[in-house]
Amino acid sequence: MQGWLDDETASRLDSYELRLQINALPGSEYKGSNLAVLASNPLYQRFAEVAQQAEALGLTGSARNQYIVENSRADMGRDSNHFYRDNATAHIVGTTQMSAAEAAAYREHVANTFHSPGYTVESQTYDDGSSHVWVRHEDGSVIEFTHDLDGHRHSQNEIQADGDQTGAFYAVDGRIISLFETDGAGDNADYNTRTATYDAQGRTDWIDVRRDDGTRDTTDYDQD
Repeated sequence: MQGWLDDETASRLDSYELRLQINALPGSEYKGSNLAVLASNPLYQRFAEVAQQAEALGLTGSARNQYIVENSRADMGRDSNHFYRDNATAHIVGTTQMSAAEAAAYREHVANTFHSPGYTVESQTYDDGSSHVWVRHEDGSVIEFTHDLDGHRHSQNEIQADGDQTGAFYAVDGRIISLFETDGAGDNADYNTRTATYDAQGRTDWIDVRRDDGTRDTTDYDQD
């Protein structure tokens, strides 16, 4: 199982580093979509984190790659809602001709070893070069990201399984322009939607709160 996941992790590491190389090319038409996927894919985020650790340790070449693979194996096990983990399990159970009891025990062992919630990543690139990425977790929650053609994050929205949403819009320099919350579950009497916007210095500009009964409170801080 470990060897199987290590092979898959190494392959994904190759694809991750290829995306980095593509983004380094001047005028690449895929720059925006690549940056969008790099910024939102949980496995790629793990690669970036562990690569920094490897660099701090002075690791290079095969030693670096081995360090990244070993420390990203569990994340690979939950990628694609455990597709690789479960297929490896089925292969091992079949080739070793385990009995039903042995197979059940082995599947439980593997699930407990790689127990992090699984996810899938979907992406869409539009004609103007902007991108939309969805990270769907097996618990029903979704994180949406939108990026412009240069890969700058435009928005992020976390949608819980019950419909509650929390999100933000960003300026090109990465600062937050606005934050919003939506009571999609309909179980919060304080608000139905709540939005706050911020000026260039990060100060609250205005707040807008709307409720299920149609009432609304707005506060304009008029920072100017």
